[in-house]
Amino acid sequence: GHPPAGMRPTHLDPHKHPHTLPPILRDGARLSREYAIPFTRRPFDLPLDPRPATLNTRLAHRLMSQLRPHFRRVLAAHNARSTDYFAGFLWTGAYTADHLLALFPQLPPGSTEFMCHPGELGPEILAAPTRLKHSRLAELNALIDPRLKPALAAAGITLGDYRSLSLLAPATGS
Repeated sequence: GHPPAGMRPTHLDPHKHPHTLPPILRDGARLSREYAIPFTRRPFDLPLDPRPATLNTRLAHRLMSQLRPHFRRVLAAHNARSTDYFAGFLWTGAYTADHLLALFPQLPPGSTEFMCHPGELGPEILAAPTRLKHSRLAELNALIDPRLKPALAAAGITLGDYRSLSLLAPATGS
């Protein structure tokens, strides 16, 4: 089928990762195939320093990780792809530029999505029902830290998006 309004989505990225749940994952993978959406977000973190994470985030991460084998099987059955790796769930709202500087040289070869929520702290965010308010500005500042650009180059990391991933060799669904 063709996506509505002529849009060509590059990936499925369900908010708050409900696609780790089997019925939602199955339906998402089916829609991915039906609408030729090439990627589905992999929500399972690389091993990261858990210290920035809150206890609730650590527990959610542990529970989601139990669904990794099922996620891999369903994506493979529907020919859906994901990045090779994912990072950022454990650090949501709590990382600094120093965390990123430590992460870059540790990234394995392949594609890694880094989940982040940068932003300005305006009235809309202040009124939003989310815990991620003041942390948005902290994440923005971490991401624009001038030390990151040379560190990315030193680690051989090229920034991209899902559209650019479609041009590369197939990523895995694991």
